[in-house]
Amino acid sequence: MIPDLTTTEQMQNMGNKDLKDCMKFDPCCETSDDLTENFHIFAGKRAPKRDPNAAEQPTFIYIAGRNENEHTDEATAGGGAWFGTNDERNIAVRAPNTYQTSRAGEICAILAALKSQPYGKPGYTIFANQILNPEAPRP
Repeated sequence: MIPDLTTTEQMQNMGNKDLKDCMKFDPCCETSDDLTENFHIFAGKRAPKRDPNAAEQPTFIYIAGRNENEHTDEATAGGGAWFGTNDERNIAVRAPNTYQTSRAGEICAILAALKSQPYGKPGYTIFANQILNPEAPRP
């Protein structure tokens, strides 16, 4: 059983509630007529604020392909999709054994990046490797 809060802890909670700061859990819950008073949503202070009516921003995906030992039995290829610094969607993939070219690596990276996105999410802009296509537009 969790012990009830002390009087000092209860006073700190009241002050923290006024400041919209962290409160210590109080197992002694008093109910009120309004059920919503008994529920709290906990989120960090840095929780993103998003306007649900705002237009969806396009997703920019940078793609690169690479191969090594081309035209040999040891040829390997793969590609990468980069969404942004420290973005968990960033991905690196290997090309299938039958297609060991940098272009195959790029195509595999594009497919992996698109598969990682929610179905129906609008606005993808894919940029191929700037070395292969220096004329590609940039955001």
